[in-house]
Amino acid sequence: MNKREFVLATGAALATGGTSAAMAPNVGQAAAASQAVGSAAQWRSRLGERFDVFGSVVPAHLVLTRVDEHAGDALTSQFSLVFESSDAASRAGTQVLQAGSGGSLALYLDRAGVAETGAALMRADFCQLG
Repeated sequence: MNKREFVLATGAALATGGTSAAMAPNVGQAAAASQAVGSAAQWRSRLGERFDVFGSVVPAHLVLTRVDEHAGDALTSQFSLVFESSDAASRAGTQVLQAGSGGSLALYLDRAGVAETGAALMRADFCQLG
């Protein structure tokens, strides 16, 4: 996704309040993407959900396959989301995902290897305070 596509996608998502109400109760601020992340527990309830990649040249989607929690302290929550990608050429970087259940979310995704099925794995890492 190029810069223009990203700006159009995130602007459209924010202008329409495109994030899920359960994941982002205070949408509309410049920090809406970070508010929309939610907790590891909220993401765990979405395992198996399909997310379409907005602005992708070729139709592509990601399926949430794992939520890995990492050791932290009492003041932080650290976790990773692992997605299987329908497109083996998925690029690392900021992607705008549109959930099948509605809403949009911009996440920075890194490549995370290959699944047993041969699908590319993509990972988003989070560290939240409080």
